[in-house]
Amino acid sequence: MPYYCEICGRPVSRPKVYEVDGATLILCENCAKLTRAQRITSAPKMKRITITRPKKLERKQTIPIELRVNLVENYGEKIRQARLAKGLSREKLAKMLSISPSFLKKIEDNEAIPSEEIINRLEKILKIRLREDISTELEILSFDAKLKKPRPLTLADVMIIKPSKKKKKKKSSN
Repeated sequence: MPYYCEICGRPVSRPKVYEVDGATLILCENCAKLTRAQRITSAPKMKRITITRPKKLERKQTIPIELRVNLVENYGEKIRQARLAKGLSREKLAKMLSISPSFLKKIEDNEAIPSEEIINRLEKILKIRLREDISTELEILSFDAKLKKPRPLTLADVMIIKPSKKKKKKKSSN
């Protein structure tokens, strides 16, 4: 049964047990010298442990909040106006939302995008709509004019292609 150094992984012909920072390890001579480990003369009986890898878990696809939530363009100003119309201070609304007043200020200044949960609470408390309905936009984008029927969105449908900024070299006339 082959043994390996538990620090560098080199094969160890005669396992020697050392104590390193309170841990009992099998080390090669080099690692024992480098770590200044204390050799244990009465070695405890070593048990071979087989490690089985866990089954591959399906990763949940995480979509950035910017793509999941389609907020109205001026959501921060809309929140600020509704808060002032209700007569609420920033601190009081932040407390109702269970967020800090500084985070609410960032939301009102369009510097932070609120989570789904905060958007739901803001819409309920302030009685405003913060989401845009993009279904009609998607229908227009995903409608194939040639076939005259809807089709799935492609990358080209949502990609914005900017013209290249190639500089034209002027020919020098001599």
